[in-house]
Order: sequence, then C-alpha cells, then structure tokens
Amino acid sequence: MALDDGIVWPEYDGFYKVIQVRVKGREYLRIAADSAMFHCELLKSFLDKIGVDYRTREFGGGKRKGPEVHGDGYELFGAGLVKSLAEEKEATFGERSSDYDCGIDISHIKKIKDSDTSRKIRVAFGRLR
Repeated sequence: MALDDGIVWPEYDGFYKVIQVRVKGREYLRIAADSAMFHCELLKSFLDKIGVDYRTREFGGGKRKGPEVHGDGYELFGAGLVKSLAEEKEATFGERSSDYDCGIDISHIKKIKDSDTSRKIRVAFGRLR
C-alpha cells in the first residue's frame, strides 16, 4: 500500500481531528485545519477535493451530513485526534471518532513515523492531554 506524503501539519499548537483514508491503493492522513471541524466534514472535504464520489448519511442526530465510512474507491480506516506541538514538531495521535466509531490505525501512524524522521510522532492510549 502506497503512503501519501502530502500531510499538512498544523501551524499552531492544539488538538485537531484526523482521518485516515485509503483511496485507490494509497493511504492518506488528513488533519483538520479548523479544530471545530467534525470527522464527517473532514472526510467530505477531502473526498470532494480529490473528486471521489460518495453516498451520504446523517451524523449528530441529523444535525450534519457526511460520507459513508466506505464507498466505491475509498475506505475510512482510522479517525481520531492529534495533539500537535508545532514548534517542537511533535504529534501525538489518539482518541476515537464518534461520527464513525473508530480509532487511530496504529500501523499507518508507524509508517508515517518511519517516513518522517524530522518529527516526533507517537500514539497515546486513552485520552490525549
């Protein structure tokens, strides 16, 4: 499985939603630019940007709509949060997506860590603080 290297790391310290998506044999990690963005909104934005069609469903008791967990040509295989310390180049992944009821895929994060030795990347079990 090919790894996408187009990760845009946050410019500021904080907690950000993340998704891990497989599209046509490539694995992507996308980090929300806005800390208030929901996982379903992040997935919708990403799929729209790369031109992948999807079916939608309701989230948050019908308050918002977003893509199904998988569709023709894509699969969401992980989602959660990243605690980013921008200046220190540190990223700690953890938590779960309540939209998609899934957590971070650790093997994918390990691949990213192995390919980006300039950044301190780790996975936390439990709540991020």
